[in-house]
Amino acid sequence: MWYQTAGRVSPDEQTYLGYAESADGLNWDKPEVGEHEFAGSTANNIAIAPPPGLRFNSPSLLVDPDDPPRRYKFIAFAAGTAPGKPDRGLYAAFSADGLHW
Repeated sequence: MWYQTAGRVSPDEQTYLGYAESADGLNWDKPEVGEHEFAGSTANNIAIAPPPGLRFNSPSLLVDPDDPPRRYKFIAFAAGTAPGKPDRGLYAAFSADGLHW
């Protein structure tokens, strides 16, 4: 499962795309993806981090079995978190394994 995290510290906190796995849909594990730093460590389950100064909103993923190198397709709206930050817009990413984009 991929899911959008929710910021709790302030309105400027980034949101991320997290990853979790379950064999039964009730009990979930969050494997260490190791791709993005959060709180000084990459020992986390963050699959995608937005560019600095942006927050994801409504991320969506598609699985395309006919395109193995880009099997997983991600799109999300992102908006700047403060004046002078990057403009808002749609962002896309592609992955063969759903973890490394």
